[in-house]
Amino acid sequence: MSSHTPICSSLALTNVLSLAAALNYVSNYTENPDLQIQLPNGLIQGSVKRTVDVGMPYYSFEGVPYAKPPVGGLRFQPPQPPDNWDGVLNADGDVPSCIQIPATDLVESEDCLYVNVYVPKPAPETALPKAVMVWIYGGGFLFGVANSTYYGPDYLLEQDVIVVHFSYRVNVFGFLSTGDSSLPGNYGLKDQLAALKWVRANIHLFGGDPDRITIFGESAGGASVQYHLVSPKSRGLFHSAISESGSTLCAWALQSDPGHFAYQIGYAAGFLGGSTRALVRYLKKLSSRQLRRAAVGAAIVNSIKLEQSLAFSPALEPEHDDAFITESSYDLLKTGDFERVPYVVGFNSEESGGARAAIEIGEPLLNMLPNDLLVPPGMNNKAKIIGDEIRKFYFDSNTKPRIQQYVDFLSDSSFYRPIVKSARFYSLYAPVYMYRFAYEGYFLGKKAFSMGQESKVNGVMHAEEIWYLFRRGDLKHANDTDKMMRKRMVKLWTNFAKFRYNLR
Repeated sequence: MSSHTPICSSLALTNVLSLAAALNYVSNYTENPDLQIQLPNGLIQGSVKRTVDVGMPYYSFEGVPYAKPPVGGLRFQPPQPPDNWDGVLNADGDVPSCIQIPATDLVESEDCLYVNVYVPKPAPETALPKAVMVWIYGGGFLFGVANSTYYGPDYLLEQDVIVVHFSYRVNVFGFLSTGDSSLPGNYGLKDQLAALKWVRANIHLFGGDPDRITIFGESAGGASVQYHLVSPKSRGLFHSAISESGSTLCAWALQSDPGHFAYQIGYAAGFLGGSTRALVRYLKKLSSRQLRRAAVGAAIVNSIKLEQSLAFSPALEPEHDDAFITESSYDLLKTGDFERVPYVVGFNSEESGGARAAIEIGEPLLNMLPNDLLVPPGMNNKAKIIGDEIRKFYFDSNTKPRIQQYVDFLSDSSFYRPIVKSARFYSLYAPVYMYRFAYEGYFLGKKAFSMGQESKVNGVMHAEEIWYLFRRGDLKHANDTDKMMRKRMVKLWTNFAKFRYNLR
């Protein structure tokens, strides 16, 4: 591990141990040249696996570094190019996930910037470069993992596309911002950008077509896809895009007051006050455990404000060389200042169905809310008038139970309205294809995840369409109709990635 020695020398012992555990190398007696690929940074060795349903062989390369570990002095910094390594890197996926909120039983570390590549095994000497699909996971910018246990690539691979996913920093490690040049933020998006650059530069070595790259993601991942569409930094890195249940126009996809929240985290961690630069210096010295604990405490306090924005999400940055997004995405979409590639965007039929239990508990409080709190952020300054209209439209009717009225309102406000608005803007300049996923099968979260809402939720809740694209190890009881629906959705997504569409 000679390539990591200069970094390790400046880190605390815990970080050294993390780095040592993250990468491992193939011993001489297990080397297999048929499974090796020479990358610019060094040699990697993957493995051959088979898809679950039809047993199709494919190559798996998991845990390949696309950036230096963002630890020590690189915490709260844009990702840096990876170091070279000696020997043969064992790309077996045995690397940690990024640190999550809430904590999980996974191995978590700040050293987490790795990419996974899955390649259908080609026929000898006859394979043409394959279309590439790059997945960006969701998780409210708080959590999310990139691994084949949770996002199994099997069904997509069987349609002869290369599948890529990668980890990026989330929560306080990826989306803390002071709102100024001290800590501009968006490091999770900048990780994504670095991973896309890595794919664009290296995918040909895996048999991929660098001119047929589709990025796709769900929820925070879907909003991230749209951020790449509007960010000048991402131009030319992909050729089509899919956003599932997420848009940059969703209130939860942009921090409303990042500087104030950064100080809340600092105070929760014992910071006594000072400039934003002093705050950043203080937070950099904390252990990852201390920083996460402070972030959780501040996020709980922040949630009491009943705002629709998430505790951690992207933020508009001041102008500087590494800025990912400095202008309103609303204005960029409205004026056509974005990457004009073919785009699929859509949502599920009951996005906020998962909130039903919480709504039932809080219904007495919700009925007491002033009308102006119902107004989505940024709509306009006539909050009282609009709030009265929203109350009348959603809640002054006896046609639906009150709980369902709140579910409908949350779905419209948090998902449908901003997603449809972004699609309308986009359609003025480039091809856009919109969907509504309403198939209620086994993979529904209320059944597969035992949420106890089977008899109450009528429709498809947030994130449930994902399992019609990816294999997940604990979802094994699909019936024939579910499998047919899965084949149709996989075919739609992969055909969109594989075939070119003429721009208007």
